Amino acid sequence: RAVMTRHKKLSVLQIDAHLDLRNEWEGSPYDHASVMRRVLDLGAGEDLAFLSKIAVNRTAIINGGADSDVVFVEDSLFNNNTQVTTDTGDDLVVFEDTTFARSLSFASGQGQDVLGITDSAIGGSFSALMGDDDDYVLIEAESKPGEASTTFYQPVVIDLGPGNDIAEIGSLVQPGNSIVAARLIHVIGGLGEDVLDAGLLSDPNSHGNLYYEPFVRSGIEIVRS
Repeated sequence: RAVMTRHKKLSVLQIDAHLDLRNEWEGSPYDHASVMRRVLDLGAGEDLAFLSKIAVNRTAIINGGADSDVVFVEDSLFNNNTQVTTDTGDDLVVFEDTTFARSLSFASGQGQDVLGITDSAIGGSFSALMGDDDDYVLIEAESKPGEASTTFYQPVVIDLGPGNDIAEIGSLVQPGNSIVAARLIHVIGGLGEDVLDAGLLSDPNSHGNLYYEPFVRSGIEIVRS
């Protein structure tokens, strides 16, 4: 914090076997296990969080703050609830080949944001609140054909918010990029012209997609299936 008073665009590179993202440890918010959490709490700035091959056993909270942020998580395991938030700015958040044993929630602020999920499993509920501006949600829409499905074991709610938004859920053009949903999926549009591309929604169990409960949409102006 002291250095940032003179260097407004300070960058921090972390090379560590641990995330050090705990809010506190043994009652102290400034313990060695909370260092990077305090760095993220500094707020505004273009932040990059790249998490690969990690296991988190407690609640995980990642807060990007203001400005344009990138959060990329791959080949990892989260054993408790996970919360990812970004503020204003054009943010990119991607989860690839990652398992969430419990709930995953994502919320973005104003800006043209992109949320991508592929080859992952979410054991608890999943919610995405996309905020204002023109946003893009990609779930199992861009990965290579024949790779693992993205599986949701509990209800899914995606609120696109105001703006001309696009949600692609399951690939139209690449069979094998599939969704497995054990519970309800609900996609909600907002002010603006929203597009839902849901991979042959007229025959939802095609292209390898398995929907065990209804796929619900509301406030969506254009549906491609």
